[in-house]
Amino acid sequence: MSLRTLVDSIDPVNLLNQFETICSFGGRVCGSDGEVKTIEFLKKELNQISKGLLSSRKLDYRCWNGDASVKIGNEPYIPAQALLFSPLTPEGGIVREVRDIGQGARNEFESFGSSELKGKIVLVRHSYMFSPSHVHRMQKYAWAREFGAAGFIIANPWPESGLVAGGIMQGDPDGRSVPGIGVDSASAILLSNAAQKKEHIRLDVNGKIFWRRAESLFFDLPGVENKWVAFSAHLDGHDLAESAIDNAGGVAILLELARIFSQQSKRQIGYRFCFFNLEEWGLLASEEYLKTLGEEEKKRILLNINLDAVVGDPEITALISDHKGLKEQVKQAAAAIQSKVNIHEPLTKNSDHYNFAESGIPALRLVAGFDNPESNLRFVLTEGDKRQLVAKEELVSACKIAVSLSQRV
Repeated sequence: MSLRTLVDSIDPVNLLNQFETICSFGGRVCGSDGEVKTIEFLKKELNQISKGLLSSRKLDYRCWNGDASVKIGNEPYIPAQALLFSPLTPEGGIVREVRDIGQGARNEFESFGSSELKGKIVLVRHSYMFSPSHVHRMQKYAWAREFGAAGFIIANPWPESGLVAGGIMQGDPDGRSVPGIGVDSASAILLSNAAQKKEHIRLDVNGKIFWRRAESLFFDLPGVENKWVAFSAHLDGHDLAESAIDNAGGVAILLELARIFSQQSKRQIGYRFCFFNLEEWGLLASEEYLKTLGEEEKKRILLNINLDAVVGDPEITALISDHKGLKEQVKQAAAAIQSKVNIHEPLTKNSDHYNFAESGIPALRLVAGFDNPESNLRFVLTEGDKRQLVAKEELVSACKIAVSLSQRV
C-alpha cells in the first residue's frame, strides 16, 4: 500500500471513539480498575484485527496507593493529592513551618540555605513539562531532601486545572523520609501566606505499599523480512482525571495504526505495537522489555516511534534522542504529507523511547505543544486532563505523521 493509501485509510470517527472509550476508564493509574478495564478493552480490539499476533508480558512491581491532607492552624483541610511513592507520615502527621521556595530552582533553594530549610516543609511550583528548560519535580524533591526539608509540596500554578499529581523517587536511600503532596493554585496562595507569617502547617500522607502484577500488550504484524518498526504508547496514567492527553490519545492512535497496517496484503518489514504499562512508574515495563531482547533481536528493530502526549496542541515535535540520522527522516516524513514537525535533538528520559535509544535502537518520541506553555499540555498531571482538551483533528494529524515516519526506514 502506498503512503497515500495508508493515510487515507485513517478513520477519524473510529479514532475518536477509541479515544473516548479509553478516557471513560478514568486515569488508569497502575493498580486501579481503570487500568484493568483498559487492558481488557485493548485485548478485545486487537483480537478483532486479523493477521496479527497478540502477546503480553507481565511484571511484578511495588504498587503504591495513598491519600494526603494538609491544613493551616485551625482552618479547614486544604485539597491535596499524595505523590506516588511518597513516604508516609507518622500518626498525627508532621507539624512544621512552611517555606515558599518559588519555582523550586536550585538557586532558590540556595538562597534560603540548609540552616533555614532544615526541618521545614517546602512549597514549590509545578512547571510546564514539555520544555527544554523544564526542571522535573523529582529534581526539586531531591533538592528538598538535600537541604534537609521535612516535607515537600508542589503546587499547580494554573487556577483552571485543580490539583497536580506526579511521582517522586522510590525508596528512601539516605534514610531521610520526606513525604510529598500536590495541591492546587488557590491552596498555594494560602500556604505562601502561611510561609510569610512563619505559621505551622500539618501535613498527612497515609497509604500502603503492596505487590501487584502489571501487564503490557504487544501486537505483531510480521513482514517478509524479520525486521520491525516498533510503535509504542503507554496505557497507564494518573487518577486525578482521564489522562486524556497523557496518554489516551497515544493509545487510541496505536490501535488505529494496528488496524490500518493489518489491511496490507504484503509487508516487506513488520510492525510491532507496544502498549506499555508502568511508564508513569519510571518506564519500568519498557526497560524490562528491552533487557529481555538479545542483541540480534534489537538490531532487527529499525525504528521506535513513541506516541506520548501527542495531542492537546496542533503542533508536534519529534524528540530524536541524539540520533542524527533521524533528523532527515523526520523532515522527509513531514514533507511527504505536507505537514510540519519540529525537531528537538537531545536525548530525553521522559518516556519509553528512552529505553529503546539506550539499547542502541533509533528512537523518537512524538509530543504536542513542545515549548508552548499556553497549549493544553499544561493540564497534564492535573484534574484538567480530560477529553475536552483534545480535538479530533489532532488525533488524525498525529496518526498521519506516525504513518509517514514508519515508511521512511
